[in-house]
Amino acid sequence: MSNDKILNQIRDLNSNIEICSIFDDQFKAYGRVLDNSPYQNLCKLLESNTVITPNNVYAANEPKLFDIEAFNSAKNFFGGIEIQIGYCNGKNTTLNGMEYHKSPEIIVSGTDILLFLATQSDLEDFSRLHSSCAKVFYAPQGSSFALNPGILHLSPSCVHKSGFKSVIILPKGTNLDLDEKIDDREIESKILFKKNKWMITHKNREPLVKQGVSIGVIGENTKLIPIED
Repeated sequence: MSNDKILNQIRDLNSNIEICSIFDDQFKAYGRVLDNSPYQNLCKLLESNTVITPNNVYAANEPKLFDIEAFNSAKNFFGGIEIQIGYCNGKNTTLNGMEYHKSPEIIVSGTDILLFLATQSDLEDFSRLHSSCAKVFYAPQGSSFALNPGILHLSPSCVHKSGFKSVIILPKGTNLDLDEKIDDREIESKILFKKNKWMITHKNREPLVKQGVSIGVIGENTKLIPIED
């Protein structure tokens, strides 16, 4: 099935939600599409070395995804700093929460994926974001793109009911546990959850609430309907 047919099908299933493509002009406010060629082998490594489970699995750094061309291209993209190549796989279909990094994030779509995205201007007082502010974007299998620093996002969501796979490339250390408590006199520090990871969650997302993520996504915990396989 072509990418256009898949996009139209997922739009038909979710007619109450505007779904754009990362190739649309609207995406330019959130990030930019990258040349696929340096990252194509990552999709093959992702397919052969990882699985999809009912619950999302995130690995910040996965040695089995190392590819010299992709590594060098990503390191150049990040200006020569140390990077990590990991993955996020699962069967997520809901918004659940939002996070941001003060660095870009490269995502390679191992399968078709959907992403909820919002901008810093949507985030009030570093504490609240209405779920209606989140825009949904479709990224077809094999596409590579970078989110701008500060763009709010979380796990990808399924296009197909069978689940999703994605490669996540970030500065080394991102999403790891903090070494020490951060001075919380700064209002932004109140939502700092991990290294280079500021995060809020919806009150109904119990796993994140139990981990201590600040409740800050208000409104409906938007749910997407995936395509039956």
